Amino acid sequence: KIDPVEGDIWPNSTTEVQVIFKPERAQTYTRTAFCDITGRESRLPLRIRGDGIGPQVQFSFDELDLGNIFVNSAHTYEIVIANKGNIDAIFSLVPPTSVFGPCFQFNPSEGIVMPDAHQAIQITFSSALLGDFLEKFEFQIDGSPYKLHLTAAGSVIGPTFHFDMPKLKFGTVSYGFVNSVMCTLSNTALVPMSFSLRVPGDGQGESIASTSDYDSTLSSDNSSAAVPPKEFEITPSSGKLAPSSEMQIKVSLCSNTVKKYDLGLVVDVEGVGEEVLTMPISAKCIVPQITVLTPILDYGRCFLRHPYEHHVKLQNDTDLPAKYELQ
Repeated sequence: KIDPVEGDIWPNSTTEVQVIFKPERAQTYTRTAFCDITGRESRLPLRIRGDGIGPQVQFSFDELDLGNIFVNSAHTYEIVIANKGNIDAIFSLVPPTSVFGPCFQFNPSEGIVMPDAHQAIQITFSSALLGDFLEKFEFQIDGSPYKLHLTAAGSVIGPTFHFDMPKLKFGTVSYGFVNSVMCTLSNTALVPMSFSLRVPGDGQGESIASTSDYDSTLSSDNSSAAVPPKEFEITPSSGKLAPSSEMQIKVSLCSNTVKKYDLGLVVDVEGVGEEVLTMPISAKCIVPQITVLTPILDYGRCFLRHPYEHHVKLQNDTDLPAKYELQ
């Protein structure tokens, strides 16, 4: 703005013209003003140049390394924005559009910083997604062509947990008898963990146990070909482990198959995935050999309608139990 834009200059005198520069953007301005003088053909040029300086703001740091973050855990950080200039700085966060961007919350996400003042911004991060991330956030500063940048990097990991033994060993078991092994599942993470346990490959049919009577055993044998029996029982089969806690797990095997077992106890973690951890299971099922020590019962000559008794003597010379039934 030029003031005055016109006037008279008396002979042998001078006059002052005021040029006011009020930039609207932080950039370099170059202009030329021309002065028309009455009676003069050519105009007098006045070249004007000025630099518009926007708000001078900066972060206390521009890179934030979060490291390994447990899934669904909340972490809070603080960053300070400082105004080193002579004018007010109005800032606002440019909404992120990346996958992990919405997992960050800035408070406040917009505001004004007075000259030579500071503004603390809290950054909260919590993610239900797993994986590595490298997020670049931009803050728009009113009146400045440049944006403030903040980079956040880290990795979201699932809960860390383990069993107290490398393998579930049942050893040699007897057909139809329940054998149990205890183990401990420990959550070493700082966040709770919802889990479920199962044995892939286990059947869904009715199991034949040593407590079953003979009739039910026969009916089960008829249907076992269609639906394999369920041989493993896990107690508890699901639950929620608090941070830095452990839980006793009971795994019971009622074998309905004479074979060697080479399976695994798998852990599914909610929000993380299936079969996150597998503990091997080994067992061998046999049917103990039963010997009849009295193969012949000789009653000799018996009177009609008079009871006679003989005892059948069976022998199990193994270390495993066996179920028998006389027909």
